[in-house]
Amino acid sequence: MEIFHTQWNNDKGGQVAEAVPWYFEGVDYGQTASKGSQAYPLSAHSGGYFKDVWSTIYPRLYHEYSYMLEIYQNLYVGDFNNYYIWGAGSGLMGEQRLRKFTELVVDFVDKGIASLTVSLSPTMGLLHATTIWGYEIDHETGLLTRLWITDSDDLEVEPKKQLLNEYRVSVGSGNSHIKLSSNTVRYGACYAVSLTPVSGYKKQ
Repeated sequence: MEIFHTQWNNDKGGQVAEAVPWYFEGVDYGQTASKGSQAYPLSAHSGGYFKDVWSTIYPRLYHEYSYMLEIYQNLYVGDFNNYYIWGAGSGLMGEQRLRKFTELVVDFVDKGIASLTVSLSPTMGLLHATTIWGYEIDHETGLLTRLWITDSDDLEVEPKKQLLNEYRVSVGSGNSHIKLSSNTVRYGACYAVSLTPVSGYKKQ
């Protein structure tokens, strides 16, 4: 994290799918992004801290591009966006949408941990990144009922104590958004936007 703070321009939020390959193999997949739209590595830094051994690491990784319709076949980590995979662009609604979201959460968390981008409003504004550490499934329906999430913003207010926040999972109004709600977390409710696996080693 310190490397990203010092070696990237962080005026804008970034993309995990582009930052991680830069760190390991020294490839900047985000260089074609519109200027000023997201964080980017500073020109004096090229990443690639495991470049010398990358050819032996890469085959052992779980390649997530199968979920991305094989658009990015050279990436091993990708964003699983609400719109295309389980959101409005997928054509899924209600229980079907929640079931697809459930499948992805279970798959990613069972391989390690996953990043979850959430919106603090149903209009998909004020996006924020969190980390999923656990989930609860209703074994009768096979659907996700709870998520346990850490939020970096917990360290910005007193007392500065990292919390494992418990959210109830449901389908929001209009039979559309995946809604996360809690009586104890200060946001009260938020809405799932995208999932990103942040670990992906194949089982040997």
